Amino acid sequence: AIAFVKSKGSIPILVTVTPRPDSEGSTEFKDFRIAANAYVRGQSELFVDIANVVTTDNTNDTWKEGYVFEDLTHPTAAGHLAIYNKFKELFSWI
Repeated sequence: AIAFVKSKGSIPILVTVTPRPDSEGSTEFKDFRIAANAYVRGQSELFVDIANVVTTDNTNDTWKEGYVFEDLTHPTAAGHLAIYNKFKELFSWI
C-alpha cells in the first residue's frame, strides 16, 4: 500500500493504532495492535504516534482521561484535538 501511494505522487503518513479495551479481553486485538504499532514505528516513512498521543503510558494501553468516549474506542473532541495538534506540530508544511 505504501508503494502504491508513492507511485501516485503522494506522501504516505502512517499512524499507530489506539487501544480498544472492550476487545482487549482476548489477546487477538492487543497482539495485532502491538504488531501494527511496531511496524509503523519501524518504517522509514512519516508517521504520527496517535497511540502515544492519547494514552497515558509507554504500553499504549490506557486512554488519557477525557480523550475517549464511553465506548472505550472512539476519541472525544479533546482526543481529536490532541491528535490534530500532533499532526499540526509534525507537519506544519501540509
